[in-house]
Amino acid sequence: MVFFSFFDVKRFFGEKILFWGAAFISFLIVAVFCVGAMVKILGYVSNARLIFSAQKTLIQAELDAKQASVRRGISHAEMLWANERQASVSSSALPKFGEAKDYIYIKDEPSFFEVFAKADVDNHSVEYFDDYIRFSERLAKIATGDVSATKSPLHSYHYTPDGSYMAFMPPSVENIELIEREKIPQLMQKFSLDLGDLSDPEVRKAWKESRATKWLLPGEGLLLEDQVIRLVQPAFDGDEVFMVYASDLAVDRLKANLQRSDFDGTFFVVSNDGQILLQSTGDKTNDAEMAAMAQILKKTKAWQLPGPNLKVHYSRGLFTVSQPLGDTEWFAVYAYTVKTMGRADHAARAGACGHAQGAGFQGAGIDADAPLV
Repeated sequence: MVFFSFFDVKRFFGEKILFWGAAFISFLIVAVFCVGAMVKILGYVSNARLIFSAQKTLIQAELDAKQASVRRGISHAEMLWANERQASVSSSALPKFGEAKDYIYIKDEPSFFEVFAKADVDNHSVEYFDDYIRFSERLAKIATGDVSATKSPLHSYHYTPDGSYMAFMPPSVENIELIEREKIPQLMQKFSLDLGDLSDPEVRKAWKESRATKWLLPGEGLLLEDQVIRLVQPAFDGDEVFMVYASDLAVDRLKANLQRSDFDGTFFVVSNDGQILLQSTGDKTNDAEMAAMAQILKKTKAWQLPGPNLKVHYSRGLFTVSQPLGDTEWFAVYAYTVKTMGRADHAARAGACGHAQGAGFQGAGIDADAPLV
């Protein structure tokens, strides 16, 4: 028969208490650390929304201003066209077509924008273009006042659907001498835009009812050497399209707005099919990180989550905040990683508690479809 002394029992329970006490304290330390990490994550997620909102506001304001400018231009154009067609006095610039063959420079007053007009005088009489020239003259006056009021640069052109007349306002084309020498059919191949078959009544009806502005993806500028976003919209005379109006917005102007604020991570403007139209990184995000973020973003397509409201998403190590950009069919996306959060906290502790983070995603309203890596 085995007997235990009082001291044996005391030592046995003392060891157990020490063991479980140490285990409990260790668990408590880990739990506190995890809760702290989760709080930091939720704090950064909240801060990321503010960063995103600030960046999106800068971009959206620029896009809205440009779209408003184009729509004002269309409104003025339709009003002017109705008035100019009733005018009985010919343009003083009309005789210049005979001197310069198929192009003229129009500048009614020194303070107004100059207009470079090109016409198909091989197949039409000079008098045929009188209404168009007077229209361009008046539109230049209105555009000069609009630019003076908004302080926004203008690079635009307009052309007739039949391709017989085209005007640049102002004529800020780098190789203007080459443009002068080219015939209008060649210019139309370069500058005309796909708005559908405008001779089709149903196509015209759709454009007139929507009064939509079409946003073209960024590309090499035809008026400017820089990358530009082109906006285009048809102008109507009754149910007929009498002119197509296009205006360029320099991509560098949007980038300059993004650089006005301090942020880490990467801000993207993405088309619905995943083409990255614009990207800007914070001072602490290098090119390799930006490329990795872009690659993951294209795979996850987080911006395609349904609904117009702001969306927060997590997948494959990438956090994103996204929202549609007005009428453009594009999306603003702010992307960041655990490393970004670590830099914000001056430590790399933000990713230490995967399970706590996973629980925290739901509390922050994050759509998570993968564990943190």
